[in-house]
Amino acid sequence: MECYDTPFTSAPRIFIVDDEAPVLRSARLMLKKFGLSDAQGFLNWPDAREQMCRRAADLVLLDLRMPGVTGYQALLDCRAHWPETAVIMATASNEATDAVRCLKAGAADYLVKPLSEESLQRSLRDALFCHTIETEAEQQKPQQRAATRETRASIELPDHDILRAQDRIKAWHRRLSDYHPRELTTTIPADDDPLLAALVTYLSQPQNYADRSLTLGRVAIDLGTNTTYLSRTVNGRVGRSFRSLLNRVRLAALLDDISTGKLAEFSVEGLARSHGFARKSTFYQVFKAEVGATPSQVAHMQQPEERHNRG
Repeated sequence: MECYDTPFTSAPRIFIVDDEAPVLRSARLMLKKFGLSDAQGFLNWPDAREQMCRRAADLVLLDLRMPGVTGYQALLDCRAHWPETAVIMATASNEATDAVRCLKAGAADYLVKPLSEESLQRSLRDALFCHTIETEAEQQKPQQRAATRETRASIELPDHDILRAQDRIKAWHRRLSDYHPRELTTTIPADDDPLLAALVTYLSQPQNYADRSLTLGRVAIDLGTNTTYLSRTVNGRVGRSFRSLLNRVRLAALLDDISTGKLAEFSVEGLARSHGFARKSTFYQVFKAEVGATPSQVAHMQQPEERHNRG
C-alpha cells in the first residue's frame, strides 16, 4: 500500500499503540477527558501503520516494549515515513538509557507507566503545540485561498518600485535580526542561567536550528535536562515557547539569506527546508505572522530586483 501525507484535521488525530487492551482503554478515556475525541487504539504497530498509510495521525502514543515490531522500531519507522507526526513513547521501564535512545531518535517525549493524567496532558500539549500553526494554515476557506492568489498576482513590481521593494525586504530582515543565530547571545542575556546560556549557544549552530527533526525532547537530552524544566526556562526567560523561539531563529537566518540574494539560487521552499522548516504550511504561516507578508510576495519583490541588477 502506498503511503502519503494528508492535511491535519481541526481536532488532532491520535493513534495509541499498546499490546495491552486495558492500557488502550485507559488512555482513550483520558484523551476523551482532555477533549481529544479522535483517538484510535491498536494492539500492534503493523495495524497502526496500515491506517497511517491511509491517513497519517498527528500524534502517536507508542508503547516501547511490544512483541513483534517493538516500540523503538515503530518510532524509527514513523520518523522515516511520517516525520511530521509527533511520537510519545510510553513504557513501564524507567531506564534512562531507553529514554535517551528514544529522544535522540526523534520522540517528542518519554513517559513512564502507569500514565498519570497530569503527565500525559502536559506531554500531549507540548507535542501538539507545533502542529497548531499547520492546522490553521490548512483550514483556509476557498475564498481565502482565492484572495491569496489574487494578492500574489497583483504584486508584480514596475522598475521604479524596485528600490522600495528592496527597502521593505531589508526592513523585514531588520525586524527579526535580533534573533539571527549570531545575535542570540546579545538578544537573550543568560549569564546568570547556565541552561539558558547552553540553549542559546545550541540554537546558534546551523546544524542544530536547521535540523528539520529537532524537538524539545532532543534538545533537552542534548543539554542534560528534561523537557518540563527546559520549557519553563524558555517561557519564563524569553517570553515565548521553545517552538516559537526556534522558528524565529530559523526565520531570521532565512531572511538574512534572502536579503543577500540567495533566492537567485534557491526557491523559497528550498530555503525554508534548508533552514529547518519541514512542512510548507508551517513555514508560510510562521512567515506571514512574523513578517507581515507571504513568502511569495517577498519572492516576487526580489525577482524584479535581480532582473534589474542583471540588466
